[in-house]
Amino acid sequence: MKKYPTISKVCARLIISISLIVAILFVFVTIFNKYVPQPPSLIVLPGATDVDHVRYKGNYQLSYKLQERYPAKHALREISARLAKQGWKPLKEDFLNPGLPTSHIRGWTEFYDATRTPEERVRAWASDWKNAKGDVVRYAFYYHSPTNQPENLSVAQVFANYSPAALAKKQRRLAIRAMERLKNSAQ
Repeated sequence: MKKYPTISKVCARLIISISLIVAILFVFVTIFNKYVPQPPSLIVLPGATDVDHVRYKGNYQLSYKLQERYPAKHALREISARLAKQGWKPLKEDFLNPGLPTSHIRGWTEFYDATRTPEERVRAWASDWKNAKGDVVRYAFYYHSPTNQPENLSVAQVFANYSPAALAKKQRRLAIRAMERLKNSAQ
């Protein structure tokens, strides 16, 4: 008489197989995200560390740390100049929040982040650019400094996001719709 594996052995083999497939997929997706060609508008400046590229739901995202003292004048000039050479135009208003001036207009802002322990003072700069095709790129610079220590503004956290035109248009439409709903619910 032929012996068949018990149900527990079959389940164990199935769980191991599924776990192995999930692990392989995770590694593949992680590696794939690192090597997906990035749009030239996502600029990694010399000296950047902890560089991370991600493609998420059609957006291309970039983040890194940059050793440059606040207010990052050199870095902001360099990014603006490179984007201008590529045909990008700075926007005066936040693309997803019409009526809110970008940092091109208002400059740096400051807020306190009480969600961190210890609480942090954050200095922020965020602006959008748009090209002739309607693609949108956003850069944001942040300096974090714990409020219980002397302020250290020597390392900027840089984030950039590129949205192709069709996606940018959809994102803006959804953002405006959400703002209208919020405004109507407040009345």
